[in-house]
Amino acid sequence: RAILRNSAPFCAILPHPLTRRRRAVPQLHIELSMPLECILLQSDVPVELLDVESNQAVVSKTPPPDGQSGLLATYRLQEAVNRIELRVRTVEGRYGSLQAYVWPRISPKACRAATYPIKPLSLHTRLLEPVSPLPTLNSLTIKGGFQVAEVHSWVVACLPEVPAKLQVEEASFTFRNTFLETLLLCEYKQGHATFQSDSVTTLATIKEVLTKEATARKIQIQISVDVKEETVASLLTKIDPMLVYQHELAAKVKLIETLKEVKMQETDSSFLAPEYQQILENEGKLQRELKEQPGYLQFLHGIVTDVYLDHYKFKGQNVAGNVPKLQRILEKDYSLERLLKFFSR
Repeated sequence: RAILRNSAPFCAILPHPLTRRRRAVPQLHIELSMPLECILLQSDVPVELLDVESNQAVVSKTPPPDGQSGLLATYRLQEAVNRIELRVRTVEGRYGSLQAYVWPRISPKACRAATYPIKPLSLHTRLLEPVSPLPTLNSLTIKGGFQVAEVHSWVVACLPEVPAKLQVEEASFTFRNTFLETLLLCEYKQGHATFQSDSVTTLATIKEVLTKEATARKIQIQISVDVKEETVASLLTKIDPMLVYQHELAAKVKLIETLKEVKMQETDSSFLAPEYQQILENEGKLQRELKEQPGYLQFLHGIVTDVYLDHYKFKGQNVAGNVPKLQRILEKDYSLERLLKFFSR
């Protein structure tokens, strides 16, 4: 199912079907009935482009001006191909749009353009079946003088795969984050809306978007939040294996050159420990993963930092001054025990 769709027939942004990490990386498929020559991607929010091995294109990226964030990149096709696959990584909470401008290899020159909304909760996908049993969930309740159609339009602005129109007086939707596999339950009717999630960052994003939408329409709302402390520890425990893997990946790649020299000097490398033999066998895969590591680690660190800030924001505390200490733990002295201790201070 598409995370982001457009009426233009030659493009769709789709989730990767393989692993959790892959599912959280939307794919942009561009296809024309004639050979492609050039593609320009532009976004007003941070979007990271990831390598796709099958692409035979020269990529040029222009850094955004100082103080701004976003994306401006061009793909120049070297071969006569009608279709190309691009991979992008979005950040939840940062929302805007992604524009694709496509030039086919024809004369006179012409350009086809398509715009895709990057929604605040862009990594969520809608579930059609109820989830049981439910984990411990935080809750966000909103009351006010809004109609059901109004709150539904706010949900549409925030989440993908929600029908544009609502034909009933009450609505209920369930979503799952494709990266962290956290849940989001939405229930709303006239004058009342409840959002439940095991991620405080998800609720913080919803609170920000709905408050902005209500203010723009001059609708007064009352917001109450119930945060369960155990949900934070549970979420950090989910992220821990990904952080550990990335640190181990860097250590393994550092060993590759040394192990290759040992292998060249010895006719038989069977004396190496099984884990070292596995490093040599997977050298290409490890090198490819290391190329993506800086962006992936930054992505994970951003998630942890958001959880920290949002957790204490719901308590009415500003802990932005502690973020440098948190970054040092994540980058140089990481362990789940240290992280949980830092969060509980």
